[in-house]
Amino acid sequence: AGDLRTVMAISRAMIDLYCDSYRTAPKSITLDIDDTFDAAHGSQQLTFWNGFHGERGFAPIHVYEAETGRPVAFVLRPA
Repeated sequence: AGDLRTVMAISRAMIDLYCDSYRTAPKSITLDIDDTFDAAHGSQQLTFWNGFHGERGFAPIHVYEAETGRPVAFVLRPA
């Protein structure tokens, strides 16, 4: 079973992959940061009760480069 440290390490690795995909660093980038609700079935690790949605789940954050839509990172967090 994964833990929060593992989840964060995966997110950092995704950011490293994104940065390494450039030959030279761009002068600037614009990030598109969104969150969503992802219901969990049962009492999965790292989930919390979300009163608005009326169930347990996650609220992952999606980070994309706005110009290209390329994914930069995803952060799994409790809802």
